Amino acid sequence: MPRLNKKLWSFNVGCFASGSFIWLAELSKDLPVPHLILSNNLISISLYSSFLMFISAALFTVCLITFMHKGLKVHSSEHTFWLVLPILSFLIMTSIVANVLVMTMMSAAIPALFVILVAARKPKERRIFDMKKAHS
Repeated sequence: MPRLNKKLWSFNVGCFASGSFIWLAELSKDLPVPHLILSNNLISISLYSSFLMFISAALFTVCLITFMHKGLKVHSSEHTFWLVLPILSFLIMTSIVANVLVMTMMSAAIPALFVILVAARKPKERRIFDMKKAHS
């Protein structure tokens, strides 16, 4: 694989994640609803499809982040801004152009952003002054 800019890879993965929101919305809408939910009057079908999209967006983002870490050798904490920028700009454009789709896209974007930001969290750095070493 040719050596490319890590910012570009982060931006491409972010674009792929934001583009997948439309696909996940269509997929969750077309999946069959179980009979248990249809017979229950307390659960709405739209809530079920939103929950399905929430879970599928989180799982899809975990797969993307895993591919990014293992396949592309780019850690999400290196260029988090370029990873999140396409998702946020997609949400802003959706709110301007198609107000009706904002809540649908938000139910996919929130878990995706949560997974990305948790994956980008850096491990705790060692403290310069360690109390155990100071006492010995």
